Amino acid sequence: MSSIVTPAGPSTKSESAQLAVAAPSVGSDPDLDPQFEERLTIGGVRLPRLGTIVLALVAIALALRLWELGARPFHHDESLDAWWSWRFRTGIVDPYDPVYHGPLRFFVTAGLYEVFGETDAVARLFSALTGAAAVGLPWFLRRDLGRIGTIAAAVALTVSPTMLYYSRFGREDAQMVFLTLLAMVLGLAYLRKPRIATATGLTFTLACSFAIKESTYLFTLLLVVFLLIMIAAQFDAQNRVDLGLESDPSSLNPAFISSALLFASAGLTIAVVIGAASGQLFPLIALYMAGLIAFTGAAALPQLRKREANPDFEWPGIMGAFAAIGWAGWAIAMGVFAVAWFAFFTIWFKIPGDWHTGFTEAINYWDSQQEVNRGGQPWYYYLYALPAYEWLFVGLAVVGAWRGLRRPTMMSVLMVWFAVGSMILYSYAGERMPWLIAHPLLPMLILAGLGTQVLWQERSRAAMPAIAVFVGLGLIFTTFTSVRASFNNGADGREILSQAGQATPHLTAALDRLENIDEIAMRETGQPARLAIHSTNAWPYSWYLRNRGDVTWFSDVNSLFIDGAMDPSIDVIIIDRNAIAPDTLPDYQATLFAMRSWWVPTYNDAGPIGWIKYARDRSLWEQNPNPNYAGVSEATEEEAGGIGERISQLGQGAQNGVSGWVGFASADGATIPAPADPNASTSVDDGRDGCGSVDQWFLVHNRFAFTEGNVYPGPIAEMNELLPCASDTLSEPAF
Repeated sequence: MSSIVTPAGPSTKSESAQLAVAAPSVGSDPDLDPQFEERLTIGGVRLPRLGTIVLALVAIALALRLWELGARPFHHDESLDAWWSWRFRTGIVDPYDPVYHGPLRFFVTAGLYEVFGETDAVARLFSALTGAAAVGLPWFLRRDLGRIGTIAAAVALTVSPTMLYYSRFGREDAQMVFLTLLAMVLGLAYLRKPRIATATGLTFTLACSFAIKESTYLFTLLLVVFLLIMIAAQFDAQNRVDLGLESDPSSLNPAFISSALLFASAGLTIAVVIGAASGQLFPLIALYMAGLIAFTGAAALPQLRKREANPDFEWPGIMGAFAAIGWAGWAIAMGVFAVAWFAFFTIWFKIPGDWHTGFTEAINYWDSQQEVNRGGQPWYYYLYALPAYEWLFVGLAVVGAWRGLRRPTMMSVLMVWFAVGSMILYSYAGERMPWLIAHPLLPMLILAGLGTQVLWQERSRAAMPAIAVFVGLGLIFTTFTSVRASFNNGADGREILSQAGQATPHLTAALDRLENIDEIAMRETGQPARLAIHSTNAWPYSWYLRNRGDVTWFSDVNSLFIDGAMDPSIDVIIIDRNAIAPDTLPDYQATLFAMRSWWVPTYNDAGPIGWIKYARDRSLWEQNPNPNYAGVSEATEEEAGGIGERISQLGQGAQNGVSGWVGFASADGATIPAPADPNASTSVDDGRDGCGSVDQWFLVHNRFAFTEGNVYPGPIAEMNELLPCASDTLSEPAF
């Protein structure tokens, strides 16, 4: 049963509005857990109150997210976010650029720098805090989830490998998870009891979400579709009462809900597939929305006719709830949205002419990326990548979705639709990356809580002890997987969650070597070592070297030569592997290292056995080699500009990376054309390709090399260690 806002009875608008405000929990299913406020007893043990348990889980989540938060070297994208935030803190005002998302998270992180200092951990702190805060939000859905369901959803958000990893990751993904779930909670709270404060909180949350990432437009699309489906369902319920088929106008028809969701899902799939293939995505989406509006209008038609005959007719359900706070209430809510939007996108009113860029630039950029397919993954990427980590929660979500469709409520329909709709949209969006797994996963974790509640209520059945053991063991395995991915394997390219652009432990050792060489140089010359660094792969060096004074960025190695010889004043050179042969520089000692690594998997050769092996021990399945794929890097200019010029080259570098991508196919024993030269060939595929790295030379002048090798041998040894996933010369044997 679903309790919805209805106007049955009152004859005036004021009475109807009063009924809307006093309506019981919108969308809750009291049969799930009618005594949810009471303390739970399991095996004779009386558990603490629900709120206490959830707060304890938030504390555990916060500890997991803060522990060794700065230990892992920065990912390419993390260094961008950290660096932009640092620029804002130093007083440099950069206009909003959709390539880098933002700008709100830069403001927040800059404030955290001001309070806690500029460290890797603080650069990730905003994600850690919002990731932990999201764990507490299921408490506000307790009437819909029940006690066990609320605890289960909070546990899922705490130990989910995806949620934990990206809550310890200096990108905007955890922030978006928090804001998305908060918007859902506020939206359902408003429909349960319409208030101006709740509506204002919702609009402010959406403004923050728009100012952090453009995927909020996809969220908004899904939200509008959900509202249309629910309005149609509520009109259908009223029509069934009028026809004598139903006595309760608050009862949602499961068959109608399921049919509407199927219609919406099929229509969205057709719109994005045909739209993406034809280059007419936006017109197809508009046509899709027109179809849904027509569908809702058809369901509303009998009630519209009643309104024509009855001047005192009031809108039922959601439409009545929207009218409950009146024009004045919505003026306040939308005014807060407008002020927040204007402040964020004008960089706190410093660039007032940019107020519209959050819409115009964001949409134009998103549209331009649809043909790029950054990441190079197939449309079914998430169907493989998501269950590789989250198989337990996906299974429980299926149970929750089944219950949610059999006994539909506002909350269950919202989560089912967002799970399905997000999977459709992100599967066909122009960028398929591991961090985007969080978007379809979020509603699944809430549904997993609902599924756990259903299993708990059916615990008296004969099969339930075996299912409980399976779920318990699955939770232990998932927690182990989560800890392994976030801590032990945090910089391992074999983890799909890491996969591409992650700096390796070799880079950490290289940075340690720079500090050690600086100490030697300071003792011998009174000055830190002079560093020259190749600007082709500037990230994450731009972050790590932000406060280093004597750095020469170069794009052409010839610029370092004076009269045919290397500039003798340069103490350390970091340069891409193929840019120079170290034996041509006899005055320098060379160490080859992997700066960034990746594993770019293909799924046509994975199969069930490959997937199971990966879930167990991260054994890589067979795939087509891409030995020279460099991902997103800066395009090279003939002359080195400033750091700003290097950043502006990132977009062009992404295009270059895409053009250099080799298509997937089974390739055992075959040779594959090198991306840089279609007429050249790589080595024969040995079954371990797909792993790769950005390899560089770390060159130390002889005047410091001997002392370093004797006084500080540790980091040098670390740079010589083989990695589990890198280019062939720097990687451990596959077998």
